[in-house]
Amino acid sequence: MAFAAIICISFITGCGGDSPSTPSSGGDDVTFSLSPTSLSFDATASSQTITVTCASKPGVTSSESWCTREIGSVADNKCTVKVSVAANTGSERTASLTFTYNGSTAAIVEVKQAAASGSSSSSSSGDAEVVVTDINVASSLTNSNATSKAKSLYSALKKIYGQKVVSGAMGGTAWENTFTDFIKSQSGYYPGIVGYDYIFLNWPAKAWSDCPDYSDITPVKTAYDAGNIIQICWHWTVPTSESGFVNVEEDGFTLTSDKTTALNAYKFDTKAFSVKKALTSGTWENKVITYQIKRLAGFLKLLQDADIPILFRPLHEAAGDYTWGAWFWWGYEGADQCIALWKYLRDQLENTYGINNLIWVWTVQSSNGGNLASVSQMKEWYPGDEYVDIIGADLYVDKNTTQENVFQQVNSSADGHKMVALSECGNLLDFSGAFKAGATWLYFMNWCESTSSLSSSSWNNTASDWKNIQKSSYCINQGGLSY
Repeated sequence: MAFAAIICISFITGCGGDSPSTPSSGGDDVTFSLSPTSLSFDATASSQTITVTCASKPGVTSSESWCTREIGSVADNKCTVKVSVAANTGSERTASLTFTYNGSTAAIVEVKQAAASGSSSSSSSGDAEVVVTDINVASSLTNSNATSKAKSLYSALKKIYGQKVVSGAMGGTAWENTFTDFIKSQSGYYPGIVGYDYIFLNWPAKAWSDCPDYSDITPVKTAYDAGNIIQICWHWTVPTSESGFVNVEEDGFTLTSDKTTALNAYKFDTKAFSVKKALTSGTWENKVITYQIKRLAGFLKLLQDADIPILFRPLHEAAGDYTWGAWFWWGYEGADQCIALWKYLRDQLENTYGINNLIWVWTVQSSNGGNLASVSQMKEWYPGDEYVDIIGADLYVDKNTTQENVFQQVNSSADGHKMVALSECGNLLDFSGAFKAGATWLYFMNWCESTSSLSSSSWNNTASDWKNIQKSSYCINQGGLSY
């Protein structure tokens, strides 16, 4: 049996007010209003349209994935919002649409969809309240001494932000292009961004036969010369004890060729290494990071000398989960120490070693006890607008979702001042749906898998998934961005 569903709208009003609050329209004196204020849905999949009277495009977020909305453009002080519901096979269900206007919540729309016959009850979402923030991206890089190529890349990305998404994937385990080559062989398109990792920075090539030689920039230069944008992250490993610290130049390299022993001596998840002590002059921990940053700078200098700009993403996933805790050493001692380390690393690379080809990407953690974190939790860990160029989220979520609520929270964590990227992902998102929902991801970086199949036990991407995204009009692939 099909029942009608009603959308009930409540406007946010001031204390003692009897009528809806009317946000300012910047001089056009246009009242924010919705028409009609109720929509009828039965249990089948269907869509209807709300007309919004306003001077500029409102923000609209949905609390449930089965209720989606597509916001049209504003013309003659009006725009439309297409509200769609998926077929309901369970009991009556409820969602909330939050309308924001000029940065403030203007209306909350409660959506109820009729139950299907003989259904069971549905579960509620554990998401935090989503804050929608206007996008007002910084016009230039935070490093005034940035190389011209880095500045040009940032300008080119800013130009397409909100309109296009750049495809990306890790080139391979750390310093290779095998996985991105494989994607091209399967989909017919080469990703636009190739990712690398300095994870083996503390083990030069002689540690074991397959450890990358970071002084050989051939993989990176090959990708860059072919038209790729380069992203480099750093799984920063440190010794688990003072006795384990090895200065390659002064002490020689003494670690065994056995990988297990080497990985036990240097880790990125050790609680034995203190950030606070590392930032204190005279400690053995400070000697470690001083030495390691010097080595990092030497390798980055090779890329700078080759005039290659880098999307640089260190100290990623620092907060871990705000309830369950961090999983990397740079996050174990909390937000303040992590931010101090971020600033120290930037200062050392730029002011001590003259590394200016970097676009600094900060990874915002979005999980709180497995649910969507609040903006205030994200803000606590944010290094600040003057130290960050792009913000990203690392999401390992269901395939073909839009993750617009995450996008909005991450965007709000920097008050809309930074472009928002999907800095790591397993399953590919529904980017067409995401853009319609206002989640305009700048780029995505798929973590590498086996080159025997694009699908794995970890995630479920297929060659068709890649091809459908890469051939779409909203996607930029290798060579598609000029700068």
